[in-house]
Amino acid sequence: ELTSLALTVAHFLHIWSLHGLSFGLVDCVLALHLHTAIAAAGKKIALRRNLNKIHRDLNGYFSDATELDMRKAHQAGDVCCICLGTMSTSNVKKVPCGHLYHTHCLKEVVERARSIHAARCPLCRASLV
Repeated sequence: ELTSLALTVAHFLHIWSLHGLSFGLVDCVLALHLHTAIAAAGKKIALRRNLNKIHRDLNGYFSDATELDMRKAHQAGDVCCICLGTMSTSNVKKVPCGHLYHTHCLKEVVERARSIHAARCPLCRASLV
């Protein structure tokens, strides 16, 4: 989508260069569309930066589940409440309230909340930080 927005901005600038700047109705419409495309590109870039920050911070905030935690979860028949998959893989994180989630599932929860500080445990609604 970012490439499409960049092409749209280039297209509007090209039209403007061919038409010339005369501050008429066409120029106002082009300026409005150009502003909208640039603002949309800025929002996409900010969203992408936030997602990258969440991914980087995920390992810092949440520890990997220990072997004991994994054994307890396996004996109790626990599954990830997000994807309903078993906890047999090594990509399992333990949140402060004690619940276990797959790393990619926990990442989805935090992405939906838009930050680690706003995210809540899907099971008990406790803060994840």
